[in-house]
Amino acid sequence: MWKLCLIGYIAGKFPGFSTLIKFINSSWKNKANFTMHDSGWIIFAFSLELEMLDVLGGGRCFVNGRPLILKVVPEFFSFKTSDMVHMPI
Repeated sequence: MWKLCLIGYIAGKFPGFSTLIKFINSSWKNKANFTMHDSGWIIFAFSLELEMLDVLGGGRCFVNGRPLILKVVPEFFSFKTSDMVHMPI
């Protein structure tokens, strides 16, 4: 189910769905569908594993100047907000 998904979190205030759609369309070669979990995590679903890995390896992402933290969904992910307190630098 999660094999072709990345989870992400935008630090700070969420910029809105239309802004996120514009970011995906302008910044990523590969399109992704996304949904927002109640905890604040964003789930990005891809059609192909290569597309997902291309986005993951594409470098840092910023949406309206706010970092978008992306990672592969681990096998057992709890969507706890405590998982958002550490950010790679």
